[in-house]
Amino acid sequence: FSACMSRPSKVTVIETIPRSPSLSLSLSTATGTTMTSTVTETDKILAKELNELSVTERNINIEEINGLPHLTDETEAFTADKLEQFDHHLNDIPKKAAFEKALFMSPKYVHDKEFRMSFVRAEQYDALKAAERFVTYFESKLELFGQDKLVKHIGLSDLTELERE
Repeated sequence: FSACMSRPSKVTVIETIPRSPSLSLSLSTATGTTMTSTVTETDKILAKELNELSVTERNINIEEINGLPHLTDETEAFTADKLEQFDHHLNDIPKKAAFEKALFMSPKYVHDKEFRMSFVRAEQYDALKAAERFVTYFESKLELFGQDKLVKHIGLSDLTELERE
């Protein structure tokens, strides 16, 4: 295992060195000091280094370590810009028959702002990936549930007994 935090931080894990009976880590701190220690000592060093960070820096590092996305403030202007980019990329996708069928059946459903933003958020505000996911969503939904359910929210009542199990 080797890792390196992508955001600026004071502690960087360089590598783990397997050693019986405990696990050792080699650390490089902000001061450039490299240390090798057992997990217990490493926990103390990490805690000390993390406590020296600002609250914002610490939260960013903890979110990154735990695989949590960095949340973005969604102002009205930010949302409008992302949806404009989303629409631009959506128009550039050549094959989107299921999407176009859904658009014809219920423009209100397809153009719902919160519905579309859920795809933008799922792709961490990457409008191109969100547009591709949106098209794929309608293709999959058409294939799995048919045209009758294409522009409806799917609930448990839409599934057969076998599908519920």
